[in-house]
Amino acid sequence: MKRIKKVAIVSVSFLLLLCTLLIIIGILYEKYTLKNIVQDYPPSGERFDIGGRFLHANIQGEKSDKTPTVVIEAGTGSWSEDWQIVQKQLAKDTQIVTYDRAGYGWSDPSSEPLSSEQLTSDLHTLLGEAGVDTPIILVAHSSGGIYSRMYMERYPKDVIGLILVDARHEGFSKQYPEYTEAMLETETQGSNSFLARIGALRLLNNIFAPDHLPEQFDIDVYMNVLWDRHFFDIITEEVNNMGNFERELSPLPEDIRITVITPDTHHMNAVELGFSEEDEHLLQQGWHDHQLSFPADRHVIAENSSHSVMFDRPELIVEETLHMIETIKKEKTR
Repeated sequence: MKRIKKVAIVSVSFLLLLCTLLIIIGILYEKYTLKNIVQDYPPSGERFDIGGRFLHANIQGEKSDKTPTVVIEAGTGSWSEDWQIVQKQLAKDTQIVTYDRAGYGWSDPSSEPLSSEQLTSDLHTLLGEAGVDTPIILVAHSSGGIYSRMYMERYPKDVIGLILVDARHEGFSKQYPEYTEAMLETETQGSNSFLARIGALRLLNNIFAPDHLPEQFDIDVYMNVLWDRHFFDIITEEVNNMGNFERELSPLPEDIRITVITPDTHHMNAVELGFSEEDEHLLQQGWHDHQLSFPADRHVIAENSSHSVMFDRPELIVEETLHMIETIKKEKTR
């Protein structure tokens, strides 16, 4: 009996040692890969120094005195590459900028805690370093709508138009606090952050590879450039700060052009979160009602689209952006 016990102890110790060794190897592999990521996977745009760290921006199209530049503000968990279809089309008619917030993709993480000041000053400094003229049109998706509105409040003269693409509405969060809290909890990324730290996501990318991207997208770029610990850490930070960001917001201004694009059906995943099917329908209606409550010049329904309108109906975003550009140009000539 003592011999069996001794063998068991040795076996467990060996397994623990092996696991520890694998974790150490994984951590070293992840650090080495991150160090060389820009060299191994060159940025689609350019990295700009904003004061000791670099943010990535992809600038396409020709700058024009008559046409405002379009800047994309992606939602939480989304980055510049998600907008490549929209960017390619809009670049035929105007200058368009996609960028990665701190900690995303080819952008360095910030050493400071996440705040509205950090988010907005990062973009403002980036536009200056990149030579992007203002005022701009902001196209904002999901929680990017919150960040864009924070930017407008801090730099009101920088923005001439706002296009909200299935953007978060603070009124919805206030009306449905239990659902909002439950949904945000599912979006925290503690487990993925740990797996990324030990190199597991990168080593096993065939298992974890996303399956919702358009066919022409390069999944290897997503897995190797985007899915690192900084990315998952910043998602968690954004999610944990979302309530505070929404409470800080002021009502939308009435002196700029605003367009709202909303999918015909917004899947709330309420049943998966423990709510009833009746709750799912109520939440869908509530989301839709709050989208319509934005004080916009145009409310557009994106038929046959999920929340990811830039994947499902990119042509609609392009069409509405060009419509806003033409409207602004006509107003200037009056």
